[in-house]
Amino acid sequence: MHSSVEKPSTLIAIRPVQTYIYKENKAINKRNTCLGKNTEQIDFYAFNKDERHKLLSDSFFENIFKNDIRIKIVIDKNGKKILCFINLKDAIDFYKQFYNILEMYFIHEENPEYFLCGFESKLDHITLPFCKTYEKNNKNQKIIINTHKNKNTNNEKNNDKCKEYTKEEFVQKIDYYNKLKHFYSKSDAQKIKILLKDLKTDVLKENTKDLCVGIYTNVILQEFLSESDNKLIEEFLRSLENDISIIACTKYGAYVIQKLISLNLSVENKRLLCRYFTKNAVHVICDDIGNYSIQKLLKFDFSELKEIFIKNLKVICGDKIGSKVLNKNIEYFTDSKKLIEKELNNFVNFN
Repeated sequence: MHSSVEKPSTLIAIRPVQTYIYKENKAINKRNTCLGKNTEQIDFYAFNKDERHKLLSDSFFENIFKNDIRIKIVIDKNGKKILCFINLKDAIDFYKQFYNILEMYFIHEENPEYFLCGFESKLDHITLPFCKTYEKNNKNQKIIINTHKNKNTNNEKNNDKCKEYTKEEFVQKIDYYNKLKHFYSKSDAQKIKILLKDLKTDVLKENTKDLCVGIYTNVILQEFLSESDNKLIEEFLRSLENDISIIACTKYGAYVIQKLISLNLSVENKRLLCRYFTKNAVHVICDDIGNYSIQKLLKFDFSELKEIFIKNLKVICGDKIGSKVLNKNIEYFTDSKKLIEKELNNFVNFN
């Protein structure tokens, strides 16, 4: 039990749970190997008190942090877990629920998003392309966003160096961006809207990706893009680069990308847009959300994108979503129509 009542905040730090040293004998070692198994397969009574405590600490609470909808994001920093909650009430409820089990305390930072700078986690290879802090001035209702610029320069050659993700990595990236949906509050979104209305686009250039996937900010970006000329749209595209294919597969980012595709784009922007999709196009084609963006892109008649379909025909035809996409848009593949129909028929007959 904690001896004093702390002033609550939306950030809670969890101190490292004590690890236990086990005797090196066969019986104990055999039981230790069970700690990695599914909890449904473990006989808890086979463990002593300390071993049961470790099992619950390492496994049970990890799942809680991962699945608790009150938690916006979990950050591993300096050996501690920083839990960022959606609002103050959720943080207090969590504290009340676990204060007598976990060693934790509230963190009071003027800029809570500081903890999103350089965080480490099981997805530490998937990090924000910028380090962000907020300075809010309640007096003039402005939001200032400071960033460390992405090392990549904005030129078309950089796209050639963009990574082609495996299916697992691609799904992890989608999950990562989806978890940022509450990163900006409704109040933040309104302030960003004012900045964009005044054409102060620095906020957009350096924070494009997470603005796209925000539950509130995606709407603001759609409105902004609808009123933008092709020069601003080009800057927007170059800010997204290869990750545009991932954002097109997120719950809220998909709205932004589909809106972008539907605009009256210049030939150069159409080409650039399609090119950024090609690296991971197969994953997008077979994604239940992303495939809608690909279908819209096919209308641009971009040869490199259509070649992706042909080169990966068996993979796409063998996928439930991919085969539907091909069948629905076969009109765009006049030169390869017979080949596609053959593969689609093979897939139907096989199943």
